[in-house]
Amino acid sequence: RGGLMQAGTLIARVRATLLDPAGVYWPDGELYDYLSAAQTAVVSLKPDAYALTATVALTAGVLQGIPQDGGQLLDGVRNAGGTGIRQIERDTLSHANAQWAGAAPQAQVLHYMPDPRNPLRFHVFPPSDGSGSVELVYAAVPPRVAASGDTLVLPQVYESALHAYVCALAFAKNTDRGDLSRYQALMAQFYQLVSGKGQAQVAEAPAGGGG
Repeated sequence: RGGLMQAGTLIARVRATLLDPAGVYWPDGELYDYLSAAQTAVVSLKPDAYALTATVALTAGVLQGIPQDGGQLLDGVRNAGGTGIRQIERDTLSHANAQWAGAAPQAQVLHYMPDPRNPLRFHVFPPSDGSGSVELVYAAVPPRVAASGDTLVLPQVYESALHAYVCALAFAKNTDRGDLSRYQALMAQFYQLVSGKGQAQVAEAPAGGGG
């Protein structure tokens, strides 16, 4: 997957593309905001691009939450004591045992159930008694980038995708100067690089900005 990059390395490449090495038109703060958005956009398309593993203390009951920096549960691995846990569909469990949520609480759980409508939460069975912990793999929300020395959390394999996204947002600032086509082309390139698929429709450039 490659190593990690410093933000300044990526922004220097962006400035070369924009022909703005001194930051006359695009200040550093603006480009670092775009880079933060770029990392988040990659993870939204490919959640395992920034996957973390953590041991999470369970609360009493069936409803549980992923860590605060998480955006989506990817996998439940095991109880902290070592026994594995397996994913099961909630409908499957309800069909086999309609009263599963009222079962006797246990320290260790057997199953976990992600909620596609609420990616920050999941259910466990049997209900936790509040004394156990589980090891989870989750897609984390990338921390914001603010300075050249900040290390990007995405591996270097995503360098070209991040470059395309940041340049696209920069050109979106100039839609009144005819840069909309460049914005659209770069966004299409971004989706292609991250997902390996063409993007049929690219969102319109944000309104405002320009000069």
